[in-house]
Amino acid sequence: MMEATDEGDGKAEHGEAVARFMVGGMTCSSCVGIVESSVGAVPGVAAVKVSLVLNSAEVHYHPALVRTDHLVEAFDDVGFTATLQSNSSVGDASAQSMGPASSKLAVKGITCSSCVDVIEQALKDMAIDTHVDVVTGLARLTYVGGNATLRAILAELSDLGFEADVLPEEDDGAPLAALRKKEVSMC
Repeated sequence: MMEATDEGDGKAEHGEAVARFMVGGMTCSSCVGIVESSVGAVPGVAAVKVSLVLNSAEVHYHPALVRTDHLVEAFDDVGFTATLQSNSSVGDASAQSMGPASSKLAVKGITCSSCVDVIEQALKDMAIDTHVDVVTGLARLTYVGGNATLRAILAELSDLGFEADVLPEEDDGAPLAALRKKEVSMC
């Protein structure tokens, strides 16, 4: 974790917020160091934690001194993409450290392996792991950022022309598989 220094006690005066980003383009620990250094050098940033494994960054900052779009530019300036996943004030329940989450989606409109490829490519910067089954129409996703990320994933699928519903974790998708086999055989 990179600690950035502020002049004076900015925390009490300005309040602190936490922004979580999905980061694209990192391949090694040197990338992590570059992100931590460049984003940590932005005036108003208090701390930066970067995870290579999760392709994510958590930035503690003072909103009165820097905006999240400036943080995105700091990632971009050193060759990495950043997508804001969540943003909250320190002390909010949602600002607590958020680990990866998993969801199962029933995706309607998948007819072939090209559809699977389109979905997996579109979601690669939003999800840590994506597996889409062409036969059942089930998508299993692992992502960081909680409900904000899940909403962004659902919106992206809709933009691609697919309708998706979140399934309860205990749903194994068996009834859906039977329906999908019938649907695919009609194509």
